[in-house]
Amino acid sequence: MMKFLLIILIFLPLTLFGQQLKCCETENEVRELVIGKWKAEKFDSNTFFEYFGDSSGIQYKIYNFDENGKLWFNEGDMADVEILRYEDGFKLKYSTMFEEWISELKYLNSTKMILITDGEEIIYHKAD
Repeated sequence: MMKFLLIILIFLPLTLFGQQLKCCETENEVRELVIGKWKAEKFDSNTFFEYFGDSSGIQYKIYNFDENGKLWFNEGDMADVEILRYEDGFKLKYSTMFEEWISELKYLNSTKMILITDGEEIIYHKAD
């Protein structure tokens, strides 16, 4: 009995570590949850990240409010977003005129999103 308990205690954490979080089953579910305004924990409180679009595609833009509450937006801070499905979940592929990057979607619900980009985990909260 003690050997059985020891085996469970050794292998159970390993199996839990290997499981990936599944937030959604389809690209449409991801799209519905991603669309909206988000604030990242690590960025200035006046910086917002907005995903907008429909079934034909998603776009992403970054905008700021200055100290007077005026909206500031730069066209260069806009990207097309493609939802990519892979065996462990979903990734978001961003494309601008100048660059492309991919973020892994680690967690997503209606109020919180966690993206991993270049090994860095960033937590976002819905701002709508």
